[in-house]
Amino acid sequence: MLSFIDITSRRAAEERLRDGELRMRIVAESTRDYAIITFDDDGRVTSWNVGAHRIFGYDESEMLGRTADVLFTPEDREQRVPAEEMAQARKYGRVEEDRWHLRKDGTRFRSSGVLSRLDTAGISGYAKIARDLDEVLPQGAPRNDPTWRQDDDHMRRDEFLAVVSHELKHPLNLISASSELIARSAEARRNPVIARATATIRRTVQNQAQIIDDLLDMSRVRTGKLSLTRDPIDWREVVQRVCDAVKEDAASKNLTLQCNLSGTPVWINADVTRIEQVVWNLISNALKFTREGDEISVTLENEGDRARLVVKDSGHGIDAQVLPHIFDMFRQGANARGRQSGLGIGLSLVKEIVTLHGGTVSASSTGLGHGATFTVELPAGSDSRIDDTEPPATPSLLRGLRVMLVDDDAPTVETFRMLLESEGAAVQVATDAEAALAEMAASPPDLLLSDLGMPGMDGFELLRAARKLPGLEGLRAVALSGYGQQRDIDAALEAGFDAHVSKPIVLDTLLTTLMQLRKD
Repeated sequence: MLSFIDITSRRAAEERLRDGELRMRIVAESTRDYAIITFDDDGRVTSWNVGAHRIFGYDESEMLGRTADVLFTPEDREQRVPAEEMAQARKYGRVEEDRWHLRKDGTRFRSSGVLSRLDTAGISGYAKIARDLDEVLPQGAPRNDPTWRQDDDHMRRDEFLAVVSHELKHPLNLISASSELIARSAEARRNPVIARATATIRRTVQNQAQIIDDLLDMSRVRTGKLSLTRDPIDWREVVQRVCDAVKEDAASKNLTLQCNLSGTPVWINADVTRIEQVVWNLISNALKFTREGDEISVTLENEGDRARLVVKDSGHGIDAQVLPHIFDMFRQGANARGRQSGLGIGLSLVKEIVTLHGGTVSASSTGLGHGATFTVELPAGSDSRIDDTEPPATPSLLRGLRVMLVDDDAPTVETFRMLLESEGAAVQVATDAEAALAEMAASPPDLLLSDLGMPGMDGFELLRAARKLPGLEGLRAVALSGYGQQRDIDAALEAGFDAHVSKPIVLDTLLTTLMQLRKD
């Protein structure tokens, strides 16, 4: 029996595929602005377009079958950067790069691009697309203008930090809302242990948010322009709070934490949030770099006209070569066997804050394996406390208020909805702007609380669209955002929001904002 199968459609599809591949190959080969290079699984060049020739200076015949190592600087080759990029692309699918490369004539240039893994339809290997950053200089700027390069580096760094700040504040916002929900429950009001625990969580979240904000605005750190709100405070209370907060962490690591505080108040005239940040950084560093079974001591005392805090540990210690730079930005972690402080920002902030308070901070260590001691001295303050605490805003502001809450993070939306409802608000929620508009059209709210950085339609577009709905021309709106610099606040107000509240959102802060809007 003879069977016939119609393969016309399959042949047509194959021809379309070949035509598409041909067009893509022509585009790649003729593109002059970008270097487009493909590699096999062993990292050897399989194609080299005219842009690669123009940017790197090598003919295709010179590069086919070779690895791309020749394009990297000797320093990067020594550190095996080419192989590491391939490994990262293989593991994650793609890796972005911004580094110095070499031309055939030996000159260096800054390049930006991406290396992607290819693994589909019989094609296996890698593709690299890169551009010479010198070619995108501002008009009239010298090709190797160091000032422009520095400004460009600062701009890209600040953009990166802004995104990182926003992403880090997402989980903090959820933690903050959850702790507030617990704190306002009947169980917490009856149980002082729960109340104290939630207060510690809230305080820690706010401290971490402050650190993120300091990281975001690096110019304040570099120029010493961190803002301070000074009040007479008993430093003992700050140190005791931090010690209490880290006790469980110390116990879990089998560390002995001794908190030796003066029997009398240790008054200083200081910004309580910033000073708590100093204490937190020093004690958490000691916890990080102290070995299991060792000891950490925290001592606070009056010493004449000075107040002195000493945090001493018996842990890893500090290498003599690292010690002079321990408070320098991005200089920590130079010795892999010694103290490593991540990005090297925490101790730099400690020095900045202490200096702004007219104090000094120092570090000492007899070497690796012999522990370290950090000493902070601040001018002694008045023995009287000014009580200028404002009474908490009344929750009645939310009672009966119809609120539209919009955020693309579903757990945060649900947690904050329960928190607002517990204070008497009628809450509608949405995780995208389109759904929020549909809800508001069907049931107009009194107040819009909206995230700004949402995918698709963002918070700015949402507000403009909402105020075009019948009856919502005068809708009150508060922007909720992880971007908290002044320029972000100004942008929200210029876009029509009545107020801006930075994440993580604290309910009392939101209520105070609403009270001010009512007064206005």
